[in-house]
Amino acid sequence: MHLKFSQVFLIATSMVVTMSANATNLTLEQRIMRMENLLVNQAEQAQKIDQMRAELTDMREMLEKQSYEMEQIKQRQRNLYQDMDRRLSDLESGKQTAGGEAPIAPPISDVAPPVSAGLPAVAAAETSADPDGKAAYDKAFGLLKDGRYAPAITEFRSFIQRYPQSKFLDNAQYWLAEACYGSRDYPTALKEFQKILTHYKASGKLQGAELKIGYTYYEMQDWAKARTTLESVKARYPNTNIAAKAEERLQRMKREGH
Repeated sequence: MHLKFSQVFLIATSMVVTMSANATNLTLEQRIMRMENLLVNQAEQAQKIDQMRAELTDMREMLEKQSYEMEQIKQRQRNLYQDMDRRLSDLESGKQTAGGEAPIAPPISDVAPPVSAGLPAVAAAETSADPDGKAAYDKAFGLLKDGRYAPAITEFRSFIQRYPQSKFLDNAQYWLAEACYGSRDYPTALKEFQKILTHYKASGKLQGAELKIGYTYYEMQDWAKARTTLESVKARYPNTNIAAKAEERLQRMKREGH
């Protein structure tokens, strides 16, 4: 905001009237000096207002930029999760053991009770109509992609309980662990990732779970176990992307003095 000459003149005139009423005993020189001081103060205040408005505009632009960047990050996260799930599902559907037979998942009695164990009749009917629970799995995975970790955890746990024979079971277990990791509940994430090593030894998620166990130990600041786990991942899966990520985290630990 810049004051025009006419505005300055009106302000000066107003001040002169005011001064003439309140400062009749002042000399002409004193009155002029007082008016000049008031004009300087008015100009400084106008300059400060201009500066504040400019700063507010900059802040609004920064906020809009940050909001846009955050939405882009969320979208990339959704795309990443979706691509990872597709790749893992493709690997799972096409994998075979060395003998040519499809691997059989180990017992998971402590992970998922049978469908008949106290499920409501409606849930049992849904399970019968959709034995793999594709709709329920997609719902849970959608929550995870949106970064809604708490409801995703609830839905994945429900899925594991309701569909213990689903072909998506190991996927659900892996993403359950990822949701716990994303919510920074690292002790629970560690336990859920370890279930994959125990119960899904033929799963395509095994390598990723081992790597994330190392990451989880890192977040828990258990440097010795993090280093041991990551070194094991490098040795077990040489010349792979998983091994490269393990090496990156080891180098990060080294830079941080752990």
